[in-house]
Amino acid sequence: AALTIRQKLAALDPTNMVWQRDLLVSLDRMGDIHYDSNDFVAALESQEAARAIAESVVSLNPEDLSRQADLGTALKKIGDIKAAMGDPAGGREALQAALDLRLSLTNADPSTPRYQRDAAISLTSLAELDLAEGDAATAEPLIADAVARYVQLAGAAPQDAFALRDLSIAQNIHSSALMQLNRTSEAVTVAKASLETADRLVQLAPENPEHLHDRLVTLNRLGDAQFA
Repeated sequence: AALTIRQKLAALDPTNMVWQRDLLVSLDRMGDIHYDSNDFVAALESQEAARAIAESVVSLNPEDLSRQADLGTALKKIGDIKAAMGDPAGGREALQAALDLRLSLTNADPSTPRYQRDAAISLTSLAELDLAEGDAATAEPLIADAVARYVQLAGAAPQDAFALRDLSIAQNIHSSALMQLNRTSEAVTVAKASLETADRLVQLAPENPEHLHDRLVTLNRLGDAQFA
């Protein structure tokens, strides 16, 4: 019902950025619901509609960086959906477009945490796509860049469990990429750093099963690296 109402309002005045963004948010949420239900066709339809609106909103006010960030979110999710649908080329194209946009935002405003996190997320997604295709050499610098950004974000908010978990996951991916490249000593160093991050997460919330699971994954990754 909310989506229908917002569609009607947006149609009444395409230049009203509040109504347009409200519709974008509804489409984005609908896309997430479809994606989580493995209905990738419906998810892609929702996110493509969200992208079209985001592009329209950006055209109305190109100087508003937050609206550009909304467009980056739509592009990134389109990339994820296409990759999940078995279209790695289409996924890569959308993910690269999202990364290019997000990097431009970090250059324009390096002090905004959202832009740095968005860039790190896109870097991680592309690195994972490269790793899935067996291209660790291309993936490694991407995930290393993501880790560096996550380190800064976690350092600025040491009690933020979300920032620490982002960092721990990226460090594990980085360690895997280094192992695939036979850079074992570096992989061990990164895995140890990831374990330290996982320990901090457990200290923040000892009863959180997600954090305990992350620590177990990290221990396994460290063991793999040490005995490679």
